[in-house]
Amino acid sequence: MATDLSLANDSIVRMSKDHTLAKDSLASLKNVHSELQERHSRLEDINKELEVSYGTLWERTKSSSKANLDSNASTSKGCSKCYNHDINACVTNLSKLEEAIKSKNDLQVEHASW
Repeated sequence: MATDLSLANDSIVRMSKDHTLAKDSLASLKNVHSELQERHSRLEDINKELEVSYGTLWERTKSSSKANLDSNASTSKGCSKCYNHDINACVTNLSKLEEAIKSKNDLQVEHASW
């Protein structure tokens, strides 16, 4: 009988400790939950501000867009900016320019070695 009473008391002590730990954990979880709710509210406010900014930017860029999209663009015709340019002449001129720069650099190296 005394053993049963001792076991019951030990069980009560363990349960009391477990109960205290559970209460502490619950209090801690409530604090974390409260902090998360505050952060969530701040993030919702930021999101609303971003949506307004995005909407404003969208309207501004949509109405001031100067891009003229040509739905009849053809790969054989090219774009309107480079259609009348002779690409082969550009490549030739670029090659000549590179040769001139290389020659100039070679001369500078030659003069520096004197």
